[in-house]
Amino acid sequence: MFPKEIKAERELLEGGRFAFKLRHDILGELGRIVLQPAQFGGSHVSYEVIDLPDGRFDQRKAMMDSLAQIVTAAFAKARR
Repeated sequence: MFPKEIKAERELLEGGRFAFKLRHDILGELGRIVLQPAQFGGSHVSYEVIDLPDGRFDQRKAMMDSLAQIVTAAFAKARR
């Protein structure tokens, strides 16, 4: 699902939620995308961007925006 330069580790969370912890080959740790069941079906997708003192927050945020769209599109396609 993710580009080859992204490594994803799936993490089970409480309450039926799970997350993808994401790492980029060059940028390092990016953050995580959290999926949780929505009240009336489907899933709610959110993401958290890690803020390291290396000045690359904006690059990580842009990457996470793109990756969250990939996850959202994959879930939408699976529901069809």
